[in-house]
Amino acid sequence: MQIFITRRGGFREVQRKIIPVMVVVYAGLFLLVIVVPAVVRNDSARWSLIPYTLIAFAAVAGLITRATLNRQRKSFETYKLIIDDEKLVRVQHNLPTITIPRRSVTAIVKNSNGSFTVTGESQLNAIGIPSQIADLDDLENVLARIRPIDVRTRKPIAEILFVPAALTAGLVVTVTAISSNRLVLLASSAVIVIVMTTGMVVILISKNVDKKTKRLSWISLLPIVAYLLYIFSLL
Repeated sequence: MQIFITRRGGFREVQRKIIPVMVVVYAGLFLLVIVVPAVVRNDSARWSLIPYTLIAFAAVAGLITRATLNRQRKSFETYKLIIDDEKLVRVQHNLPTITIPRRSVTAIVKNSNGSFTVTGESQLNAIGIPSQIADLDDLENVLARIRPIDVRTRKPIAEILFVPAALTAGLVVTVTAISSNRLVLLASSAVIVIVMTTGMVVILISKNVDKKTKRLSWISLLPIVAYLLYIFSLL
């Protein structure tokens, strides 16, 4: 049996990648949800409130970022990958344990950032291995004995599309808020319901999402129901 853990101080590297992405998403959402409607409607009252809204938005975003980073740090620092003759097991604070039998491993991918992804029968519950693992070279040798490693030189598609997808979602919400066209409202509201429902289901069944996030995801039912009622009112 071999046990691999994250190296000391490795979370600083992760943090440097997370914060810029979150800032871009926050800025994009603020522009789309707050600034764009004020511009489109040429509403002087909205413009006068933007500085105060920005302060409140920044405060909330700061609190969310701090809480998110604290959870991520705890999860990262408790990461443990156990590999024996029968299986691979990922153990992490506040996350369900993921176990993949060696015979069920369908793919091992080395990503462009140095991390690894081990996929078994469920792609949703694959084991992600950060590049900040101590003894990373030894780990790569062990993985190569399980299955040939597929080396990727490009970023994962999910990483590439994350920011555009978040901004597109904000744009759809904005269109719903400012449009008066019935067909546009129906289409945009339906897209929001589909995206939110899919996201909620993925979060609830994934073993790579912590328990607190799973509990908070149930809040999504409120806007989902609200948009469904809104869609029925337009029919």
